[in-house]
This record gives sequence, structure tokens and C-alpha cells, in this order.
Amino acid sequence: MSESTRVSSPIVSGFKISRDVNGIAMDDTYYKKIVGSLMYLTATRPDIMFSVSLISRYMSKPTKLHLQAAKRILRYLKGTTSHGIFYKKGGEEDLLAFTDSDYAGDEEDSKSTSGYVFLFSSGAVSWMSKK
Repeated sequence: MSESTRVSSPIVSGFKISRDVNGIAMDDTYYKKIVGSLMYLTATRPDIMFSVSLISRYMSKPTKLHLQAAKRILRYLKGTTSHGIFYKKGGEEDLLAFTDSDYAGDEEDSKSTSGYVFLFSSGAVSWMSKK
């Protein structure tokens, strides 16, 4: 991964990850280590939270497709090492809220996904994503 190319987003726009029953099975321990490390990073990098939650659904039987999605997140992190949450002292104290939902967007079980983020003084203070 040290010589991999950087990408501008953690997941391809409109990409729907699925169970991939006929895919090549991967080592689940290796995959779990990657996903666990990415989950740890979400505390300071909420921009990867949605992508990490998608790939964490397939920890029991990951395939090559799931590993590629996890590696894309790592490639995104490589290109955005200067990103993170930064709270400015004495900045504008604006409270912004954003929300979005995807009605029945999961192709496997037709469940919906919704989420929100609250920004205060340009830093995220609360966020949620729920299937």
C-alpha cells in the first residue's frame, strides 16, 4: 500500500457493495484488522465513517471485492493525511446541520440508511449514520 496511488474519495460515488457470494474469499483475520484500524480512525476522521460502516457489514466472509473497497479507503487516507477535525478558537460560532437518507438503498435487505452531522465553528461535534 505504500506505493499505491491516492484517490479523492473513500468510495466510488454510487457504488453499491453487496455480499458477493461468487467472489474470491479472503483471509477474514487480515480483513478484520484493516476494518478495526479504520474504525479507530473514525474518531478523528468522520469523513470515512460511511465507507467504513459499509465494509464492516462483511467481516464474516469477506471477498476480494470487499478487500478492494477497504484498500480504497486506505488510499484515500494516504492522500488526505492533512485532513482531520480542527476547532478554531474564537472563530465564527455558527451551528450547521446536514442530513441525508437513502430509502431502501441496500440491495440485499431493502433497508434504509439515514444520517446527520452537526458542525460548530467549522468542526464536527456530532454525527450519526444508521441502517
